[in-house]
Amino acid sequence: SSGQFAPRIGWLRSGIAGSVGTAAAFVPLVLFPHSPWVTGIALGVLGITYTGYSLTALNGLAVASAPADKPGSLPGINGACFGVGASLGIAVASSVVTSLTAGGPPTAAAFHAALWSSAGFVALALLTTLLIKPSNVNR
Repeated sequence: SSGQFAPRIGWLRSGIAGSVGTAAAFVPLVLFPHSPWVTGIALGVLGITYTGYSLTALNGLAVASAPADKPGSLPGINGACFGVGASLGIAVASSVVTSLTAGGPPTAAAFHAALWSSAGFVALALLTTLLIKPSNVNR
């Protein structure tokens, strides 16, 4: 996890590595969603890159970047943003599936479109990570 590497390479670099890994793992998931092997491996890699690196590094970066007199402020905002982002992602993906399903059961094409909409969020997350300005504390 980034908790072991980030103190050596920096929380920001670790977060960027997690975001790049997450985006890279998402590509085969979107391109080959009908392959159980590709899906299983991509989800396993996402568990490592997203949960193990991105989220851990973002939390560590928030702690390291928070003002000394308010150490919990940025981690608190980070936690709140995670909840809002997860809710928004689920709302968008479910809306995509619903809008592409004509009153019957959801189709594979509808789920594939939802994966593409999720890929858009992954790309935005990567771009946002790259826009974080480093400070002396978290390089």
